[in-house]
Amino acid sequence: MKKYLLGCLSTLLLLALTLPSHAEAPEKLVRSAYQLLDNRFRLDHGIEEVTLVVYRKPGAGPIVLVQPDGSKLYAHTSPQNVSWYDEDSFDLITITKPIPGPWQIVGSIDRRNAIEILSAIELQVTEAPKVLYQHERIKLTAQLMNHGERINSDAFYRSTELDLFLTRRTLNQPNPALNPGSADRMGKFYDNGTGLDEYPRDGVFTGEVDIRQKPGRYKLYARVSNKTFQRAAVQDIELKPLPLKANIVRIADNALRVEYTVDANVINLDTVAINLMVTGSNDFQYPLTLVEPNDKTFSMDLDFVDRTGDYRIGGWLFADDNTGREVAIEIPKERFSVIKAAPTFLSKDELGPEQSPEIVLEGDVLPASEQPESAVTEAESSTEAPSAGIPWWGWAIAGSVGLLLIVGGVVFVILRKRKKAAKTGDENDDSDDDGDIDLNRPEDR
Repeated sequence: MKKYLLGCLSTLLLLALTLPSHAEAPEKLVRSAYQLLDNRFRLDHGIEEVTLVVYRKPGAGPIVLVQPDGSKLYAHTSPQNVSWYDEDSFDLITITKPIPGPWQIVGSIDRRNAIEILSAIELQVTEAPKVLYQHERIKLTAQLMNHGERINSDAFYRSTELDLFLTRRTLNQPNPALNPGSADRMGKFYDNGTGLDEYPRDGVFTGEVDIRQKPGRYKLYARVSNKTFQRAAVQDIELKPLPLKANIVRIADNALRVEYTVDANVINLDTVAINLMVTGSNDFQYPLTLVEPNDKTFSMDLDFVDRTGDYRIGGWLFADDNTGREVAIEIPKERFSVIKAAPTFLSKDELGPEQSPEIVLEGDVLPASEQPESAVTEAESSTEAPSAGIPWWGWAIAGSVGLLLIVGGVVFVILRKRKKAAKTGDENDDSDDDGDIDLNRPEDR
């Protein structure tokens, strides 16, 4: 019995020794999150770059980093291999080729969040199609990974943005330097839950771009950056011409038809749906949908346009290309105008039906034979106006001649009377009387 009890006790003791206790169980460490011990952490050798996210207590100033050799790093006096960005509640620090060994933080640290150490940040971008088309819109997503796991730090993404560029490749320079300019930028996106981005600061950037460059071979360049670091990813794509040709034709004096010819070598015609919108003045809008082709051409009469003004028509082409990929291509807008012919002045007996508007395409010029009759009538009336009566300057000349004739007649009459008086002696008698006047005689009162 004693031997049996001793055997049971030895078995239990052996089991107790072989089973690890809960206190001795190793703690599962997440590489990107560290609980500080005496505000210290360690960086291993071989790290090319490390990014630190250090959370501070509210109102506390930037921290101070003490390197393994005892030297200190400050927020505003950092060496060239250190990029430092501080906000109200955290410090974002990126260090290139940090010194291996124990590091120490001096400052008021928020113990609930402690510190995040990101030492292997990679950018992953969804692969774009190898072949794209002009005016095609594509949706791209990008995310930052650290040791195979997506970074989900709210503070990290607060100042991070995604830029997409399209850089032209040439025969002389098939691999251009990855330093695109602002002219090559197709879009800028943020992880803030706006636009196509589903959730704010979840580590996934989502953007939609409209490719309008000329056909050719390009490099699609995605770059994620913030105040302290950047990561980039590059893909090769080929941009092909727009697989659609638009045309607006006149089918009658006052009627138009819109036609879209689709390239059957590129697009599967059985999958085509063309959504259009005709817009004009006074908020005029008229939607159209074309789905049935007539020998590669999708067309519709624009018989609903009957008011004067400028109009534009454009929309989207939704289809599958010959590889089976779904494409969404924006159709550039076409312009046309509707004008009314000038009115013709008629008598009451000659009044006819009201003239309908005339539709004029962009660049149309009416020939002389099609000019409105009113224009001809105006021209004829302007040329016949002089023969309808005497102009004003004729009346002025006639008045001047008449005045001269009257003055000449008066002068002629006076001269004739004086000549007649001289013959009869009346003029001499008047002169004698004037000589008898006594100048010394007082004036009669």
